[in-house]
Amino acid sequence: MARRGAVAAGHPAEVAAALDVLEAGGNAVDACVAGAFAAFVVEPNNAGLTGYGHLTAWSPERGSFGGITLAINVERPEDVDAAIAAAVEAGGSVLKPGTDAVFGRSGYFADPDGYPWEVAYNPEFPIGDDGRLTIP
Repeated sequence: MARRGAVAAGHPAEVAAALDVLEAGGNAVDACVAGAFAAFVVEPNNAGLTGYGHLTAWSPERGSFGGITLAINVERPEDVDAAIAAAVEAGGSVLKPGTDAVFGRSGYFADPDGYPWEVAYNPEFPIGDDGRLTIP
């Protein structure tokens, strides 16, 4: 715990990175980003640019929680639709069907708890043999 908040994560290095940011005056979003980047290093099998992320943070101004959603990146355009179908089969709902986009293809679903997710395919950022996004 820090004076300005608390952090829970899967690895002590992620917690330390996020707490450092909070103690330096950063907010919850800053701390989440720092923890996520630490996770890319210490838990590459669980976190990375091909993975996903979701932050739910309390907004005192709004008096409610809000969220930020990142994308699940897939290897082929048809995988976007397959991932959304799997989410619906698991109890989720379609927010936006898979649609061709300037960068490739994407779509959105809400998981059974109502959290929004994006599924995206971008041929300019292929997924390597190790499962990580290849950044040109």
